[in-house]
Amino acid sequence: MAALRPFLLRWVASRGRWTNRVILVASFGLVFLVIPYPTMHFLGVIPSAEAAVLFRLYGIALLSRAAEHHGVFGVPDPRTVRGGIISDLVFSTLSGSLLAWAIVSGLAGPGTWLVVGLFAAESTGYLVAYAGLRTVTEQELVAALPASASRASRDRASAVHTA
Repeated sequence: MAALRPFLLRWVASRGRWTNRVILVASFGLVFLVIPYPTMHFLGVIPSAEAAVLFRLYGIALLSRAAEHHGVFGVPDPRTVRGGIISDLVFSTLSGSLLAWAIVSGLAGPGTWLVVGLFAAESTGYLVAYAGLRTVTEQELVAALPASASRASRDRASAVHTA
């Protein structure tokens, strides 16, 4: 795990992670919110008004997650970073498990296995990230912030250490 730590520290503050946690999550949120029936069709879910309400609710939850992710991204606080990774791990694991159950129960079509696979890969990545960063320090996070990171984040973090 020690060999992965420098990579994981770069990943925590990377533009790619921000894109995944904000842009991609918000995009899926909009899809579920705005076009629930085509989304049900893609996933092999029997369309119904009840399912549409739940799909829209899921879209709202994803949009909320994206907004929260954007708000805490780049904050060099170990507890915030660990909490975000744990949150993503729980979300991915439970979402994949629920979808696998839905497929086995006949509530979702076989095309949904693709989504289950994506959640499984994501869960594995978050498990590795948590194992590698569970003891991360604020100094390591500040050092990992890219040069383009907001000066306020760096100043706030260094003010904590000088006080």
